[in-house]
Amino acid sequence: VKSIRLASIVDVTAETAGFGLDDSELTITYIVTPYYRANGIELEKRKFEFPKKYNIQGLYTMLTEIAENNLETINR
Repeated sequence: VKSIRLASIVDVTAETAGFGLDDSELTITYIVTPYYRANGIELEKRKFEFPKKYNIQGLYTMLTEIAENNLETINR
């Protein structure tokens, strides 16, 4: 189990299910460096897959808002 702090999320991308057998995917990019304003920050990405019938739009919207707020806070 790996925890991702919401305050470390800086980008979120989504790939929705098509007409085939594709699943929906969310990819979260987050900072793993303990000091977010450090010169050499390290980023990691995690991909989460969801069944085709699961609507990821609400989760994607929420995580995107969090990422935008985090970037504003970091870049002040």
